[in-house]
Amino acid sequence: MSDKTNMFKAYIDEEAEDKEVKKTDVDKIDNETIEEDKESNSFKSPDKITDDQLSNHQNLFSRSSTRVEIVEDEVHDISSSLPKYILPWHDNISYREKYTQSLIDAGYTTVELIATASSDEIFDATNIPIELVEEMIELSHNWHEFTFDTAASILEKRKDMTRVSTGCASVDHMLGGGIETKSITEFYGEFITGKTQICMQTALMTALPVELGGLDSNVVYIDTEGSFRPERIVQMAAKHKIDPELILKKIFVARAHNSDIQMKLVNNVINLAKHHEIKLLIIDSLTSNFRSEFIGKHSLVERQQKLNRHLQQLMRVADILDLAVVITNQVMSSMDEYDKTVIPVGGNILAHGSTHRIHFTKQGSGTAVRNAKLVASPSLPLSSTSFMITKYGIEDIR
Repeated sequence: MSDKTNMFKAYIDEEAEDKEVKKTDVDKIDNETIEEDKESNSFKSPDKITDDQLSNHQNLFSRSSTRVEIVEDEVHDISSSLPKYILPWHDNISYREKYTQSLIDAGYTTVELIATASSDEIFDATNIPIELVEEMIELSHNWHEFTFDTAASILEKRKDMTRVSTGCASVDHMLGGGIETKSITEFYGEFITGKTQICMQTALMTALPVELGGLDSNVVYIDTEGSFRPERIVQMAAKHKIDPELILKKIFVARAHNSDIQMKLVNNVINLAKHHEIKLLIIDSLTSNFRSEFIGKHSLVERQQKLNRHLQQLMRVADILDLAVVITNQVMSSMDEYDKTVIPVGGNILAHGSTHRIHFTKQGSGTAVRNAKLVASPSLPLSSTSFMITKYGIEDIR
C-alpha cells in the first residue's frame, strides 16, 4: 500500500440543490484531525488498526457528523434513510477533491454502494488507484453491517412489498398483483409487440394519484432507442380524466446514446432520489446499445461482462432505493435452420439477471391483440394472458 493511501475520512454529505446546508467549523475539524493523526499516526489501513483505534475513529466520525447542521425544507429527501457517505482521505487536498468527485460522478455516494461493489468495478468507473479503492471498500465494511435474516422475517417483509401496476388487470394478475419492487422485470419480444407501450403505461400508473390506482410517485425513464413519446402518455392519461401535465412532471426522461451513458444515468438515479421519491426505473431497451457497440464473436465476452456489471448495478439500485426496475429486450432469430423461433438477446447473463421474464408476441397480423407469457420467475407459476393495444394504451380484452 502506498504511503499516501493510508488515511481516510467518513463524513456526511447530504448536499442538494433544494436544501440549505450550513457546515460550521468543518474546516477547523479537518485541520485538527490532520494534526491529531500526524501526531498519533493511529489512522492506518483497516487491516492494521486495533479495536480501540477503530472505536476512536468511529467516535471521530460521529463527532464530525454532529457539526453539520441540516436545515430541512419541503423537498422530500430520502438520503436520510441511506447510510452515511464515505469519501477517501488523502494528504493532498487536490487529490482528495478529485477522488471524491470521481466517486460522486460514478454514483458511489453511500457506504452501502461502496461496500457492496467490487474493487475492479469502482476502479473501472472512477480510475481511482486500485490500492486506494481496496482500502476504501474495506473501511466501508466497518460502517455497513452484513447480517443474516430469517426466512420468516423476509416473508413478512414481502407481504408489505409495493407492487407497481401495469394498468392492465390480466397482466397484473399474471405478475402476482403487479411488478415487484427490489427486482428486475424484463419484457422481451419482436418489434410492435407492445413492449414500449407497457413501459409508458406503467410509468403513467406509477405517477397517478393513489385514489386513481397509482402510487403518486416519480419515474425514471431511460430511452435508448428514441421511442419515448410524451404524446402517448397524454393519450393514456385521458382514460383516467386527469390533467396529463401532472403526470408528465413526474416522469424524468433521458436519452442514452451508448452503453456508457446508459450506465452513467443509472448511477445518477441515486442522486436524483435524494430529491424525489422514485418507485420505477425503466430502460427501453436494455440491450440496444450493447448490440450496436459490440459486434462480432470476438467482442462477445467483453459485451457480456459489461452487461453483467450493468445488471448488478440495476439490482443494487432497485434494492437500495426500494424501486421496481423494468427493462425491455430485443430478440434474434434462432441459428437453427429447422427452428424458426426467436430468442432474447443477452444470453444466459440476462436470463440469470432478470427476476421475471415475460415474452410478448403478436396474435396474427393486422390485429391489436398481443400475447404475454411469463416464462421465468422465482416465485410465480408460469402462465400466459392476452391484451389489446388501443388509443388508451394496454387494455384487457373485453
